[in-house]
Amino acid sequence: YIEQYIMISLLYPMVGVGYRVVGNYINAVYREDIHPNSYYKMFNNVLNAAYQKVLENNLEYNKVVIVDSTGIKLDKKFTHKAILEKSKPKMIKTVVYISDDYRLLYVDLAKYSKPDKSSLPDFISCEYFVADSGFFDKEKLIKYKKDYDVIPVVKQRNKKERDKTEKYLLFLLVSNLCIYIQRWKIERCFAMFKHLFGDRLKTKKWIRELIFKFLLALAVTNYKTRGKS
Repeated sequence: YIEQYIMISLLYPMVGVGYRVVGNYINAVYREDIHPNSYYKMFNNVLNAAYQKVLENNLEYNKVVIVDSTGIKLDKKFTHKAILEKSKPKMIKTVVYISDDYRLLYVDLAKYSKPDKSSLPDFISCEYFVADSGFFDKEKLIKYKKDYDVIPVVKQRNKKERDKTEKYLLFLLVSNLCIYIQRWKIERCFAMFKHLFGDRLKTKKWIRELIFKFLLALAVTNYKTRGKS
């Protein structure tokens, strides 16, 4: 059922209805009599394959890693105990790490009320770490440079006076502005993500749904950027 796999993978994340409606629609198109639960199992297989692909991306060396965050709405039905605890917010903060060649490296989740984190996962190896001012943490960024030889290209908040560490980080930013401007790639990814799928998660395994949607958004972003659309 290769065609059905493709249909459920593309349709279900993009429409605002349940998998049974999508499954019955695909049955009507292909004149099949497959139970909707089988389609849902197909979709979960796709999610798992996408998750494994991201794990494979982590093992590769990346010259540039770009990080940013966006808010994602949650369906009222589903919760994630490790993230939501008792408060059950309507939105979560999704921190996304991508490479400069549009590969998804990592997705992190946090409560929406918490500030951005500048932590670079230990399993991601790179030469440049690119982020905006929300991720500026001079102690962590200097540690990246000294311990991992990663060059932090991170925008600072406006300050009239800076200490030596902040001046050094500002020097790294100014000397690598051509690297910093690549942040547009992750901004384009977020724009394409919400254009294609909205900003609401529906499935119970929504961390994998999130990864799958970002993989598709990056694929479409890369396709449009290369002028093939």
